[in-house]
Amino acid sequence: LGLTGIITDWYVWGRDRATPVVASYLTEPPSDLPPGIVAYLVDERPTVKGALADLLHLATLGLISVDLQKEDFTVRLNWARQIDEGEVVRVADGEEVALVEHERTLFNMLVERIKDLLKRDDKKRRKSLPIPFSRIETTFTRVLPTIYEQMGDAASQYFSTLPETARRRWSWAGQRVLIVAGLLGMVGLLGLAAIGWAACAPPVGLALVGLMLIVVSRWMPQRTTLGIEEAARWRAFRRYLKNLDQFGDLEAAQAVLDRYFPYAVALDVDEIVLRAAEKMDAYVPIWLAPAPVDVSTMVPRAGRRRRLGDRVREGLSVPQPATA
Repeated sequence: LGLTGIITDWYVWGRDRATPVVASYLTEPPSDLPPGIVAYLVDERPTVKGALADLLHLATLGLISVDLQKEDFTVRLNWARQIDEGEVVRVADGEEVALVEHERTLFNMLVERIKDLLKRDDKKRRKSLPIPFSRIETTFTRVLPTIYEQMGDAASQYFSTLPETARRRWSWAGQRVLIVAGLLGMVGLLGLAAIGWAACAPPVGLALVGLMLIVVSRWMPQRTTLGIEEAARWRAFRRYLKNLDQFGDLEAAQAVLDRYFPYAVALDVDEIVLRAAEKMDAYVPIWLAPAPVDVSTMVPRAGRRRRLGDRVREGLSVPQPATA
């Protein structure tokens, strides 16, 4: 009965509803979600991988330059002032992009930490040189709980209950069943002399149900209809990235490196993408180099604003092969 009840609970409160059929693969990100939220949506938890993907996203926006060619990759500021709420990033093509809350927190942490490191070294005081990530890692780790909480707020629309909250509730339910089983076991010991070992059967069975609840709690987060559809589209984009050497050519591989690599990190296919791009002789991504960027207060403008995806596709050019 306990096992049947647990399966019923998962079917009602944990199982995602059937998803509508989407394309077998998508060649572009299906929406403008930041990479960290994409990782949260697909993995059903905030992760360091998602935060690192957002760091690379800041690079594609031109706020920082990241050099992944070194074992201890380096970060360089292209904009050396913290970004406040209501301010927008204006990149070389003039389009305005507003950072979400956790991306602002991440970038402001980088500004504060890197400027502090540069001030300690007189030789680097006058200009922003690349800083190894190992010198930022401690501060990065310290700010992760805040970033995770802000990611949860942004991702709440995609889950009926935030995944960590759902897991905690069902795990605590299993623990309470274990406590009741323990109390019942103490009562059963009193009847051991009268009816034998059969007195231990109810508490043992109840304890097994409690253990099963704790184990099953990891699968209890449930996406909303919006979350199911969004996750299905991002998985279709992941299939494209995972099979880039089959679906794409050199131009496609270069576009992925320049525009979408943060999403490859978020979807855990970055190594596959790098191997495929290397086979196609793609160039290093354009966000390795410093880029002009400006940050100012958001000014309402008439007309419809372009989506971030449109801005990226039009504003970031694919490097052309050098002529002999």
